[in-house]
Amino acid sequence: MNVTAELIRLYLLPDVEERIRHYTDLAHGEVSALGLVEEFEGGFLVTDLFLPRQQCSAASTRLKDEAVATLLLELDRSGRDPSLLRFWFHSHGNLGVFWSDTDNQCIEDLANGDYLLSLVVNKRGDALARLDIYKPARVTVDQIPVSVRTRSTGLREVCREEIRACVDEVQHPPHLMDPRFHGNPREFLLPFEEEEGFLRAVDPLEELEDDMLGRHLEQEEYEARCAWGEGRHEY
Repeated sequence: MNVTAELIRLYLLPDVEERIRHYTDLAHGEVSALGLVEEFEGGFLVTDLFLPRQQCSAASTRLKDEAVATLLLELDRSGRDPSLLRFWFHSHGNLGVFWSDTDNQCIEDLANGDYLLSLVVNKRGDALARLDIYKPARVTVDQIPVSVRTRSTGLREVCREEIRACVDEVQHPPHLMDPRFHGNPREFLLPFEEEEGFLRAVDPLEELEDDMLGRHLEQEEYEARCAWGEGRHEY
């Protein structure tokens, strides 16, 4: 069974995504790697990427069985769960991204539990991802969106304390809450003048007499604003 889903997402940690780009760019032909996967609601996160010994050509990549077995053993010895090795990445060099018959067979051979996530990319930066579920029913979910996602390191709370210690927040003057200033490009052109200890916006451009506006602006800026008001916009 083949289905397409937008609700399932594949996320890569930044260093995983960077490794994939570099492996793809540096290999003369195809290349492949395996990764550890963490599950969360609505998606999967690839946290680590490993490059086992393999044999590759311009149109094929084959992981050595003994290299994959060694990787599983090393993961177990280091205290990491080898059953989480559920991500397979491979490149298509300068070709397009698609699932070849060889790719489909490799996905079957790499079955390591309930599911496998696969990603194929090329040197142009194209990417295609899928989720293969092996049990209780055999299902392929193709065209899964792929994104880079950072993982919280607790820095938010550190930043919160720094904000409290170093930032004195004040209330905005009332004129800054005026709805005229939201989504209006002229807000960046309006002159300001002092009144009773804080800045206030003068009336909109079209409501000002030319001689009044001239008192607020230097001649060059004044002419530029007149051009804006008449629709002569220059970028």
